Amino acid sequence: MSDGKHTAYTPGPLAVNERGSICRENKNGYQEPVKLVGAWIEGAWEGDEEALANATLYAAAPELLEALQALSAVAEMTTFSDQYPSECEMARSAILRATGEGA
Repeated sequence: MSDGKHTAYTPGPLAVNERGSICRENKNGYQEPVKLVGAWIEGAWEGDEEALANATLYAAAPELLEALQALSAVAEMTTFSDQYPSECEMARSAILRATGEGA
């Protein structure tokens, strides 16, 4: 997030390297794997299309969250939330879940 708050998750941008690891560029400019739940062996999922698709989605998650938060804020300042209440509630619920504030 770009609002200066500390986050418990690894902030983006993240990327998937050639071995299928989700990585973030460190302060020295090197790609380093991010922490994930479960066992992770570098390259263990090579050739697994589902695992690579999941890794790609996970790598995009910080940017997706930031974009959804921005859109949600705009929706609340306009009549959009009145016109599309269920979609705005879905967005709020997803944001709460992603930030660990909801179930």
